[in-house]
Amino acid sequence: MALIVVPYFGDLARFRPLLDQWFDSYREAGLRNAGERVVLLSDVNVEEAARAYDCGACTVDASGFADLIRPGQPFDRKGAIVCSWLLEFPYTSLVLDADAFLVRDPEPTLEPFRDCPIAMPVDDGALIHLRTPTLEEPFAGIRKLCAGVMFFGGGDRSRLVAGYRRAFEEIVALPKVPWSPPLGHLVEQYAWSVCARRRGGKILPSSMNWAPSHLGENPFAVVNHHYGFPKWRELGVKAPANC
Repeated sequence: MALIVVPYFGDLARFRPLLDQWFDSYREAGLRNAGERVVLLSDVNVEEAARAYDCGACTVDASGFADLIRPGQPFDRKGAIVCSWLLEFPYTSLVLDADAFLVRDPEPTLEPFRDCPIAMPVDDGALIHLRTPTLEEPFAGIRKLCAGVMFFGGGDRSRLVAGYRRAFEEIVALPKVPWSPPLGHLVEQYAWSVCARRRGGKILPSSMNWAPSHLGENPFAVVNHHYGFPKWRELGVKAPANC
């Protein structure tokens, strides 16, 4: 059974209401044993929040990836935290952003990917908004995948992390971000997309990254992913300031 890992970092109080809804969805889906299945992952102590949700907590030292964290770029920090987790804890893991709600047990869907080093869904959020579905030179043809839902199965984790580092460094060294529109805050997502392609990653089905606000409800969805700023209104949660 895959551990379900939810990165929780930055201004914790700002995103706590979103995390509340994540765990509400988990319970409403009839999923149990959060204490054994779900881990809040951070580079700071999140034990208090974990107790409130009756789940696990893990604090990693992400200092070894400090060079991959650009000032003011929170997703860079998430990449560093996930890499630290992968190196320290060799568990089969489903890593979900706090806005990617489980609405069904993921195990049957993940079973075919269990031996895969990394599996990610296509970034349907980009396709919904008619954005370019692939990266550009020098990564032309590599599909833009969604780092809000990532599954890590078998394989050498050190090679996988090294692949992420290499891709990240290559991207930030370019004169422009290799995607249109050029969203520099998504370098972490581009780097995971490149890493997955190079390391034999597979594509998770769309049911693992469904956008109900844009596509309507899907009775077969496993993960309902609430993209971008509109999610606060959709979920009836007050948006954090400057979010």
